[in-house]
Amino acid sequence: MLGACSTRARSTCGPSSWAEQLCGDGFKQQGVEECDDGNNMSNDGCDAMCVAECGGEVIVDDWNGWTYWKVPVMGAMTDTNIETACSDCGLDIPCAGPDNCSYNDEVCVQTNNEDSCGNPMQDMASLLCNDDAPSQCQDLWGIYQYMGHNWINDSGCGAEQNSWCSVGNNQVDRFTLCVTQ
Repeated sequence: MLGACSTRARSTCGPSSWAEQLCGDGFKQQGVEECDDGNNMSNDGCDAMCVAECGGEVIVDDWNGWTYWKVPVMGAMTDTNIETACSDCGLDIPCAGPDNCSYNDEVCVQTNNEDSCGNPMQDMASLLCNDDAPSQCQDLWGIYQYMGHNWINDSGCGAEQNSWCSVGNNQVDRFTLCVTQ
């Protein structure tokens, strides 16, 4: 029994040793846990000790000074979950399009590699597969682009085989793009 401590405030009103006892409760304890996905299983993005398991791989190295990572996302492919996945790996989120794109926000970083606001990952598909359609570029299948919390109920926009801008709320446990410079 925790008494006056609320579930979300345990780390501020109890000993730090509670981290091991509470890892897996679904509430990330600031300064104690890197993540908490509601279970004590490893190899699902957040390990049994509540340490983030990035599991990312480089998909494009040095595209105009930016390295693009393919990073696993736990749960639905929403912008919120995409943002968490990049953050847990210590990576930034690339903006969906050029400056003034309605799908950019203060969270994403401008790489200036995508030149169309309504067509995220189009230039990357061209770079990787000599094709302008992400749905035809196998290297991008299962990857979802952050859309600035401004597209279909917080959904990311994804590339699936023969489907471009798949609605992220309809897909789970796929990948996102994150960047480093």
